[in-house]
Amino acid sequence: MNTPGHELVRPFVMTGGRTEVRDATLRLETVVQRRNPEIPSDLPPEEEEILRLCAAPTSIAELGARLGLVIGVVMVLVDDLMAAELLDVHQTDPVEVELSMLTRMIERVRAI
Repeated sequence: MNTPGHELVRPFVMTGGRTEVRDATLRLETVVQRRNPEIPSDLPPEEEEILRLCAAPTSIAELGARLGLVIGVVMVLVDDLMAAELLDVHQTDPVEVELSMLTRMIERVRAI
């Protein structure tokens, strides 16, 4: 779901010109969740929408898809929300994710 106006706002405006995240551990599969039920009213609309979508644990990749934004922009905005202590990060070990995915794939192939 695109927030109205995205087509008029350049991505570098949404991120204040930043293209890099401070937290180098952020990945597409990183799962984030809103820390508090209340959403501050003084946030930019994109950050408010991220917090609305993160009432339940949501991956950064899913946020990008649902917002219709470039993934780099989403990562910078998530990084900002983490720095403001508005999002909790549920770190996932990439090796663990890959192993569980491989295990499911093997089980499905065996079922065929």
